[in-house]
Amino acid sequence: MYRPGNSDVSLYRQMRLKSKHFNNNMDGTFTYEIREADKLCIVTGKGAISFDSSVEAMHTLANMPEFSSDYNIIVDLREISYHPNYKEFFGIKNNLVHMKDHFRKKIAIVATGFLMAMAELMGKLSGMKGMHVSAFSDMDNAMKWISEKS
Repeated sequence: MYRPGNSDVSLYRQMRLKSKHFNNNMDGTFTYEIREADKLCIVTGKGAISFDSSVEAMHTLANMPEFSSDYNIIVDLREISYHPNYKEFFGIKNNLVHMKDHFRKKIAIVATGFLMAMAELMGKLSGMKGMHVSAFSDMDNAMKWISEKS
């Protein structure tokens, strides 16, 4: 079963991201847990997020001094409230692909419902650009996939 790392072996950051572009009431949070020993980063989204905060979260992770492009990433979206439209979805995908030099290893997206379908499509489209992105409905299977040799 998936368990978050201990604070003594993980760097943990929390950043509150508020969108002013789509809705002033957005109050979503992304947390970043970086496990240096495992070469893994776990990004967890909670609450109401937006296109802007989603893209900002990618840039924040890429620019963290503790993060390396050789780290695998798990993005847990099970507790967010966001339904991107067509343009937003492709904007997120394009930003991700544009940053592929920062995200060279596996990216597991954990989601449910509508976002699961979007995550599966994101995996297929980014895979066409040489990225390794896959969708999962639970953390256990995402961790298992991340742990497998590529």
